[in-house]
Amino acid sequence: MPPAAGKRNLSLTDRALWLLFAATSFCIPLAVLPSGKDSFRLPKELLLEGMAVLLVLLAVLAAIWTSWRPPLPLRHPAVILTALIVSWAAFSAIFSTNTHLSGFSVFQVISLAAFFLAGVWAISHQRFVPVLAVLIVPALINVAVSSLQELEIWNPFRFNAGLPSHMRSTGLVGNPNDVGAYLVAPVIAVFCWLMISKRRARPAALLLFLLAGLVLNRTLTALIATAAGVLVLAWSHVPRPRRPLAVAVIVIVSIITVMLFPPLRQRAERVAELLEGGRYDDIVSGRLPAYAAAVEMVRERPLTGMGPGTFGYHYYPFRLRAEQRHPSLLSSQTRMQNFGEAHNDHLEVTAEGGLPAYALMLSALVYVGSLSRRRSGDLSDGDICNTFARTLALPLTISFAILMLAQFPLQLAVPAVSFLYTFALCVAWRRA
Repeated sequence: MPPAAGKRNLSLTDRALWLLFAATSFCIPLAVLPSGKDSFRLPKELLLEGMAVLLVLLAVLAAIWTSWRPPLPLRHPAVILTALIVSWAAFSAIFSTNTHLSGFSVFQVISLAAFFLAGVWAISHQRFVPVLAVLIVPALINVAVSSLQELEIWNPFRFNAGLPSHMRSTGLVGNPNDVGAYLVAPVIAVFCWLMISKRRARPAALLLFLLAGLVLNRTLTALIATAAGVLVLAWSHVPRPRRPLAVAVIVIVSIITVMLFPPLRQRAERVAELLEGGRYDDIVSGRLPAYAAAVEMVRERPLTGMGPGTFGYHYYPFRLRAEQRHPSLLSSQTRMQNFGEAHNDHLEVTAEGGLPAYALMLSALVYVGSLSRRRSGDLSDGDICNTFARTLALPLTISFAILMLAQFPLQLAVPAVSFLYTFALCVAWRRA
């Protein structure tokens, strides 16, 4: 029987696991404490970690007191890779340059790992529409709020008078860039739904709404990551004779969108000017010093890294070292700023966990992307869950890899949960 078709007789544990996992996934993008010092990121991180503890506790107690067993065997690649990632994080923390910071970071890694595995177990029993609703509905709410903020129609939060208008478009996530990173996975998922669905009115309407919010958000990296995922999706799913036409249509629509929307057009013109003038640091919004500091950390400790969660702690000394090696960094617009994150998860993971940590991350991405391969034992295309997961896995992985080039979705609860949810969906529904 297909993994998500006809699961009528679920155990109490399976039902509780799904409800807890779905509640976590649904609430994290919406959790806000308006009166707190950190109104957005902190409550989401605390909710993720607290729910992860409950998920682990539920699974352990059910395994001890009932006949429940996890759907995935221990030898499954997803379980092995998750265990290796957690183990290496703990190992590198032992040799960390700041064990206190690394201890907190390892707990975050464990929380994300527990969330992912719980998602694979819980989603494997569920039907198509409820699973997608948990992913899409919070994204729709955030698009509505952030779009109203961007258009200066309504804003539920108060900001300092000197804060630029665009920076007030926080949605319920906390930062325009965070909102853009968060929306990539839902947009790719809905586009995939549109591609495989026979009834396309609903996914088409949802896609237009989400895309409008992403365009209004105008986070460049998120737009590029989404465009790349959409192009890969069109190329892999459209019949071969129509592929060039599909790609051409997507490219033309993207160009027209940029030309007709003044903020995006101005952004594109600005990037072209900076490229012509060789001002690469300005193109990446002054992030080259953070990238260079991360590279210096990798040079210093390539095997174990500086320790999980220690990039911000070591940033300034290694920035000074990078400036000695590359004097052009002295003219960076962010020279007097302190980066808590590298704004590039490829570099930050390597700087904090060493080359083995980066190899494990790449292995996980390759594994998820490989789920898009056709297999001899594939279920028929009549199984929408299997078809959806196979179609989604590769475009989603490529979008995530591109997004990590100039942002840090692994370090933020909302984008991390969004992508891990969709990755778990792919793993769960691709099990024949």
